Amino acid sequence: MLVPRSLHLAAPFVIAAVLCTSAATAVAAEPSQTPADAGFQRMKLGEFTIIALADGEFPLPTDQLLNENQPGQVERLLRHAGLPTAVPTAINAFLIDTGARQVLVDAGSGALLGLGLGKLQENLRAAGYAPEQIDEVLLTHLHPDHL
Repeated sequence: MLVPRSLHLAAPFVIAAVLCTSAATAVAAEPSQTPADAGFQRMKLGEFTIIALADGEFPLPTDQLLNENQPGQVERLLRHAGLPTAVPTAINAFLIDTGARQVLVDAGSGALLGLGLGKLQENLRAAGYAPEQIDEVLLTHLHPDHL
């Protein structure tokens, strides 16, 4: 399933708001000062630090993304238009640093979906955290092929 970029950007806010003890804390978001190509983005949300961590990207074929009345129709139309038949799809996780605990929201896919993925631990370290520092892992969804 393709998740809109806006939903990926909103996820840290939603998660942090749920974890916050007061609505006033959730309003105090500060923008990130992290370079865009760093593999992670950091922001302050009240007392919490939220870090978006890139696991990587993979090409998702349209037949796995869309339900078609006529199988192959979308692929044929994309080919006819000279467009790629797979959608570049990013996989991300989020680290919530409460000051007392580090909560990892989702855990990436490792190398299960190709060579463009499996960068989560590298980007976690680049953000200044070691995997051993994670206190809890919150999984937002599961896929039967990689539980």
